[in-house]
Amino acid sequence: MNAIRPIRKDTVDIKQDSTELDLSLERISLRNIQVFYNDSVNGTKKSVVLDRVYASLKYQQDVINSEIETDLQLIEFPVTNRIILNEKSVYVGTSFVFDRNNLLLKIDAGKLKFEKAGFNFDGVIDLKDEGFINLNLEGSDEGFSFFQLVLTETGIDNVHGGNIYFNGTIKGAISHGIPEFDFVFGLNNVNLFIPTVESYIKNMHFEGKFNSGTRIDFSQAVLQIDNIIAEMPGGYINGNFAVKNFVSPYFKLDWDMKANITGFDQIIKLDFLDSLSGNIEIYDHVIARYDPDKGRMVEEINDSRIVCNNLQFAIPDVMNIQNISGTFTRAMDTLRLDSVFILTGNTDLLIDGEIYNTHTLLFNDNEKITADLSIQSAVFDLPELFAYDPRVGRNFPYQIIDINLLVGASTTTYKLLDFYANPEIDFEIKHLDATIQDFLPPISISKGFFKLHEKDQRILLNFMDFEILMAESMIYADVEYYSPPVLSDYVKTKVSLKDLNPGKVFYPDQIDSIPQFLNGYLSGSLICDVILPFDTNTLDRVYIDKGNLEFKTEKDTIKIESLFLEADNIIYDTDIKSNPLATLTTNCIIEANEINSGILKVKDVRYHIDVDQGVYTVTPKKISFFGEEGQGTYILKPYIETPSYELEYSVEQFKVEKLLASFLEDTIITGIADFRMNISMSGDQWDSVIGNINGDLYLSGTELTMYGLDADKLIEKLKRSQNFNLVDVGAVLLAGPVGLAVTKGSDFARIIVSDPGEKTFIPAFISDWNVEDGRLIIEDVAFSTENNRIAALGWIDLKTDSLNIIIAALNKEGCSIMSQDLYGKLETPDMGEVQVVKSILAPVTNLVKGAVGVECKVFYSGEVKHPEKRKSNN
Repeated sequence: MNAIRPIRKDTVDIKQDSTELDLSLERISLRNIQVFYNDSVNGTKKSVVLDRVYASLKYQQDVINSEIETDLQLIEFPVTNRIILNEKSVYVGTSFVFDRNNLLLKIDAGKLKFEKAGFNFDGVIDLKDEGFINLNLEGSDEGFSFFQLVLTETGIDNVHGGNIYFNGTIKGAISHGIPEFDFVFGLNNVNLFIPTVESYIKNMHFEGKFNSGTRIDFSQAVLQIDNIIAEMPGGYINGNFAVKNFVSPYFKLDWDMKANITGFDQIIKLDFLDSLSGNIEIYDHVIARYDPDKGRMVEEINDSRIVCNNLQFAIPDVMNIQNISGTFTRAMDTLRLDSVFILTGNTDLLIDGEIYNTHTLLFNDNEKITADLSIQSAVFDLPELFAYDPRVGRNFPYQIIDINLLVGASTTTYKLLDFYANPEIDFEIKHLDATIQDFLPPISISKGFFKLHEKDQRILLNFMDFEILMAESMIYADVEYYSPPVLSDYVKTKVSLKDLNPGKVFYPDQIDSIPQFLNGYLSGSLICDVILPFDTNTLDRVYIDKGNLEFKTEKDTIKIESLFLEADNIIYDTDIKSNPLATLTTNCIIEANEINSGILKVKDVRYHIDVDQGVYTVTPKKISFFGEEGQGTYILKPYIETPSYELEYSVEQFKVEKLLASFLEDTIITGIADFRMNISMSGDQWDSVIGNINGDLYLSGTELTMYGLDADKLIEKLKRSQNFNLVDVGAVLLAGPVGLAVTKGSDFARIIVSDPGEKTFIPAFISDWNVEDGRLIIEDVAFSTENNRIAALGWIDLKTDSLNIIIAALNKEGCSIMSQDLYGKLETPDMGEVQVVKSILAPVTNLVKGAVGVECKVFYSGEVKHPEKRKSNN
């Protein structure tokens, strides 16, 4: 920097006596002075460079003479939040004489230049008494430099003809109030070429006046702009504007414009828009006064209308608007939208309704702004609209179609303008019909409240008290969605269901293909948290708690208390299959305090589930209906072309009474038993599934006691009468793994118990079944008592809902000494007559002993041995 140059001795003349200083500086030179200003509070910067300052000063007893000339560069100079002067040149040159005796400052002809705009000024300032100023200003801008505030470089280069003028005076006292500023300015016959469409805005013209009055608060000020006219592409501009009293402004505006504005973004500074095109009509007739006490506009007349026809533009890095058409009408403080159609990418919106208090946005009044809107949309492409924030679009990669929405909205001026990520707006959903494509069936929302706001400069959405009709059932939901700055996005949901059919949710277009296990009605409530991915197409975590659910089907009702589910690293691909469960990959834990159905009641349940591309491997970890932990795996493939299921499970040395307690209210058998099963099945409907069940079921026990019946006593009755059912004795055989299928969940106690005070000791019991294509075939079913042995042969066919079983009492050789058939439908089986071997009908003291030594056909040769001794008759 060379700020101060040395002054030669011959250029300085200083005379000094005892009374006065006489100083003469013929040349003062300053160069390359840089000034930087950083406002950290408001976030603004200013940078100015003084290229040169030349001055001279002559200080004498009576007068002071001075000349000054300077060039400076406005490197970065904010004028408003939206207008910043960059790299602009300013020149100031003038001379003045100050009469020290009369305190009179005379400014000779001076010049101010801003780029190519020039102003001449001169006048006097009287500093005696109250002070008085009288300045004259006259200027023009043949280079249209002031257009740089609103025009782009392309626009400046294409201004032709005409001129800008500015004349005025500053005159009046300066110690009280302010001097009076009186200016006239205008624009004459200026043409602006629009290169994009090779068309002109022609003969631009306006006449302006400004008078400040003499009050320091500008309450007497008047600004008036008349005869605003121009020939526009496809139309015209006519307008007038006036405002009085800058403290409580009184406005009058008349504006009539019709134009094709294609290419205006190339010539006018619209930094937030690009690729502007289309037609617009604007009509404004406003008379209004600002009331500072009320802090709002008080309008006498407000009749405004904007008609858009195929208006198109782009908001860089946010979205492309392909079409806005419709009418915006403003009457007083109400803005009405009539058939406003908006098309952006794949999204279309048709909006009708009213917005209230929009004028507060112009004056920054913190007033409430409300709206009542009707919105229809064939397609609402959420990922595309949120392309500027890919996390939001990626976490919800679905289009919403067939929207019919009635909504109220509420916000304030500050909430709408002062934000970082998005404004704060409250919505009241009055009605909404919509379909989330490839995700859920159509929904209808009868009510709900939705809040759009932000937290830590990121989007935060709250959905409260939503009542949703989906798949002919009601869902009540509260949802919170938050996208933190660093952590993964999350969704928190509290939901209540009433008669929701899961099958219709996952198979909305395939009602006839709903799997049987999903075809029912789900009611209840739960809390669900979902942690969304930060940069992948997975879900980080799903967490369900406090689930209390009831699922009703045609055959059963299942109740679940205190359901808990936790799943991590969840991956699915709806591009392959629309049902996310069909391509799901995850690890999952499911727990419940209690599961209760028509045939079982079990507490403290825990499963681990590994899912690999829609194949579910279920490992029971804690199941209390056996009373002991077992080992097993269930492999479920419900979403392959032909769904298949493999069930393998075993448990040793469990207490039978605990198993029966899970299925029955009364305990009729006690003792220790083993259980195992290995079952496979396939099919997409229940009828096909039961026809493809294969595998085996095995249940065995020793040292059992059956209460409520003395089997030996019943058999002894045969000595005197055959008027009883052997099935009553053999029913315990069916209390094995297929007992529930036989009785359809009915209470065994009502079948077996004949006398609550009686009991039967069962040393050995076995129930071994083979399953082939839905038919359960007895391999080894038998039990022994102290004196007898009972066995069964036959089958139960789940396909035909029928059975054919023979129950027989045996001798030591395993031959039937009496038997009875059980056949027909499972719901209402028929029982044949008790058949007794003829050779033993003679009077005997013991039925079993009486058959000894007689040749017979062996009925049973399984694992259960005949009792060694008979019960005493004492």
